[in-house]
Amino acid sequence: MRDYEIYTTVQNESLNIRGDRGEDEFRDKLVEMLSDDQFKVLNNIYIPSTNEKYLGQIDSLLIGKRNIYVIEIKKWKGKIEGDLSDLEWIVENNKDPKRKSPYYQNKYHVKEVRKLVSYLLPKESQIMNAIINMERDAVFNIRNSDRELIFDDVEQLLELIKEIENKEASIITPEVNDKIINKILQRHFELLEEMEFKINKKLLAKHNLEYISGN
Repeated sequence: MRDYEIYTTVQNESLNIRGDRGEDEFRDKLVEMLSDDQFKVLNNIYIPSTNEKYLGQIDSLLIGKRNIYVIEIKKWKGKIEGDLSDLEWIVENNKDPKRKSPYYQNKYHVKEVRKLVSYLLPKESQIMNAIINMERDAVFNIRNSDRELIFDDVEQLLELIKEIENKEASIITPEVNDKIINKILQRHFELLEEMEFKINKKLLAKHNLEYISGN
């Protein structure tokens, strides 16, 4: 499995330390369980956000020989309850028990990936929403009548993905795979450049300076 590692700056370290640890644990398990050339993975990929002040971020994007899996990684403690239709899930034993549903959050990520690369994919391919909570001691009680890819056991999730991918022959060719990766990375770096420009422009304005294009 080829791992295209994209490192980005974490703005709120106190909130993200546990999440980062969960992402590291997930990637270690990816290497252990999906160690052949069947899968490629992109990590920490930026996408447009509904709020122009920020960028959205995909934790892990797994490209198989048939489908693409957009994976949201959490490391939440306590008892976690909710439904696929809920905009918020309840995380007990927490000061702020209401949390945005990662399933709904990731639906937006899936939508953005679909806009970018769906024209490259065979019609049988799917772009799938997958959620994993990496906290071993959590009680994960999410009502999932549609049987979406929502797990609190990383091995179960990855085994199911392997099973889905191995049911039939490959339909995403290596050439298409490379085009998908290039398209996603191109957009990732475009967004970073756009955000850097906005930040620099604001800093200049703060000091009554003007941005002059070099073109």
